[in-house]
Amino acid sequence: MGIINKNLKLMDSGEEGGMMTLYTKESMGGLPGTYKGYPCVALNFVFDPKTGEIFYFDVPQHIPEYLIEKTIKGQFKMAIDFSVSGRRGIVDISIIGNAEREALIVIADSVKAYNKLHNFPVD
Repeated sequence: MGIINKNLKLMDSGEEGGMMTLYTKESMGGLPGTYKGYPCVALNFVFDPKTGEIFYFDVPQHIPEYLIEKTIKGQFKMAIDFSVSGRRGIVDISIIGNAEREALIVIADSVKAYNKLHNFPVD
């Protein structure tokens, strides 16, 4: 399984460390704001700065200790369209730290694939 597919699996996961598990815990609006009128949620994650493989989603203080040294932090801003069940999309990516160009491309391509899978247009 390629890295983008691994990332997509974790992004759709409701298991511990999965993006959808974090999504259900986070509050909408507030600090993350809105995107084109859609409420947003901020989703923190850690990833490999060389490959772009995402390892875990959670608030920084709950990221497992063994992942801290070998990863850097990122955050997705996800917009949710409540008028269409399940329609959501990542509208912004923030990276905290230095990552290889290839890793950043993998993260961006993972987001594009996620948005396509969930039919959320981002321009």
